[in-house]
Amino acid sequence: MLVHSKRLAAGSASLIAIVFAVGFALSPHAVEVAEIFEVPLSFLLDPANKQRQSREFQGRRRSFYAFTYEGHYIWGATAAMLLNFAERISAP
Repeated sequence: MLVHSKRLAAGSASLIAIVFAVGFALSPHAVEVAEIFEVPLSFLLDPANKQRQSREFQGRRRSFYAFTYEGHYIWGATAAMLLNFAERISAP
């Protein structure tokens, strides 16, 4: 198992990415996690797969990042954390 933790900014939460060995069993909390699926790191690292989208919410236009992978729509905070992780491991 590889664990990478990095403080993002003063006063913000830490991003923690965990990569488990093949065969590791996860036990998601049913209320918080609808589904667990794998996305290849190469997909997340390819800038062509990053989408910038926006929606109206509570009278304001909100912008966010998203990915679509094999019918799975990854957006908002999850997409932002994945993008941040991808950028950090790609940095020289």
